[in-house]
Amino acid sequence: MAVWAVSGCVAVNPQPVASPPSHGGSPAQAVEPQIVQRPARDVLAPPPLTSPSAESAARPTAPAPAAAHSPTGRPEPRPQKSRPPVPRTAEPPALPSVRPLPADRPDVCALGESYGRWRPGSPESLICRETYRS
Repeated sequence: MAVWAVSGCVAVNPQPVASPPSHGGSPAQAVEPQIVQRPARDVLAPPPLTSPSAESAARPTAPAPAAAHSPTGRPEPRPQKSRPPVPRTAEPPALPSVRPLPADRPDVCALGESYGRWRPGSPESLICRETYRS
């Protein structure tokens, strides 16, 4: 039983629900949502066919599209657009010079020991020293 309580597998018996007080003046109405749908056969049935003459009279006919595929079954390759050649430089531009790091930079591990209250020789202190002072 203790394992079930810890893991969350607990069964609870439902309590009987008290009926709401009845209002004697008006009859009760159903408050559940009523979903109204068309019968499935009406929705899935194909639309009624119209006569071809009536449809063609209403819409002008478009010319037939040209064959988009070659006789081999592969699409024709698109024509290549001509692009101007990209100028090439002989050497990439030089990188800017970088300032050297100051020699008296603060010791991160010392800051952690003094402000972070790390004990000397603690796991935090050892990790810091192995990472930043190696």
